[in-house]
Amino acid sequence: MVMDRLPSGLVLSGGSLIFTEDTMPDSLRREHALPAQHWAVLHAFEGSIAFVDLQAGAERIISAPDHIIIHPEVPHLLKEESSLRCRIDFFREPDPDLHMRTPGAFAEEAVRDRLERCEANGNFAEVF
Repeated sequence: MVMDRLPSGLVLSGGSLIFTEDTMPDSLRREHALPAQHWAVLHAFEGSIAFVDLQAGAERIISAPDHIIIHPEVPHLLKEESSLRCRIDFFREPDPDLHMRTPGAFAEEAVRDRLERCEANGNFAEVF
């Protein structure tokens, strides 16, 4: 299941702090999966990290400044490969029953613009 871009129409739902090899939570090193309709982008800013797709039995090394798209409901874990600085941004499919919590088209465009600027700059310091 290789896809290098998020599906269109997703909304930003959160993001992690920047992790190092010393601060990455143990829960990310153990098997886990994103819920249905939730996606993530793992960004490597320094060093490298292994993304282990337990469903496909595949391992991919993500080295700075690369990233990987993490799909919903795919069991996986992370292994640091070297000194590391990384971040995970979370996205979800819009929920039609939560109109007040799902940004409109204008807000979605503004968030996409910020994400593109951050990705081009190699950091995620902007506030959403």
